[in-house]
Amino acid sequence: MAVAIPTTLRRRQRSLFPPLLIAPAATLLVAILIYPLLAALGDAFFESSLLYPEKTFVGLANVIDALTGEFLPLAVTTLTFSIPATILPYLVGLVAALGLNQRMRGRAALRSVLLFPWVLPAVVVSFL
Repeated sequence: MAVAIPTTLRRRQRSLFPPLLIAPAATLLVAILIYPLLAALGDAFFESSLLYPEKTFVGLANVIDALTGEFLPLAVTTLTFSIPATILPYLVGLVAALGLNQRMRGRAALRSVLLFPWVLPAVVVSFL
């Protein structure tokens, strides 16, 4: 004899299912990204050293030093190199993928040639 589950209980079970699926990923996100970010923001208000474990409260002095010192030119230089170094390979790969997705003679051979450098290290390691 089958037991009928009330409709409201089914709705509640369905409404709890998606958050239960997201919970492990959300926990990892908090543990890996958000906690270190908040800890670093908290450490910005203290003067500390790796040699001496005590911390002294300095307020916004560290933030002011970072913004008025040589930090900003160094950050601009870093971003000048890191943004193109990130975006250009992505764009080259996207254009290559779109090009190799078109129908043309020798497409399979060209795909194999382009994948060869990616596959080769795994093959070499397998013989070691």
